[in-house]
Amino acid sequence: MGDQRFAKLAEAGSSEKQIHDELVKLGIPELDAGLITDCLNVGKYCSWLNTEEVKPEAIAGANALIAGLKMPSEVKVTQARFDKLIWEVAKKRQ
Repeated sequence: MGDQRFAKLAEAGSSEKQIHDELVKLGIPELDAGLITDCLNVGKYCSWLNTEEVKPEAIAGANALIAGLKMPSEVKVTQARFDKLIWEVAKKRQ
């Protein structure tokens, strides 16, 4: 939270805490909200696996929040093997 090279959220007029808290309110699990926030803040592609369920409405809400910040990124969650979910934060395809 201090390095200006990694301040994409500040450029968008929000803090990491604000975005994290909003994602949690939307139904994104706490850990995943933190990872999404970090990925957005550094402006890089990120992916991870876990087993925590998330509702499609929460993902849609997260993407609406990101779009509202005018950030060219989106969150995707897809089913993998062994009841795992693949989470991705990537640049939105035009």
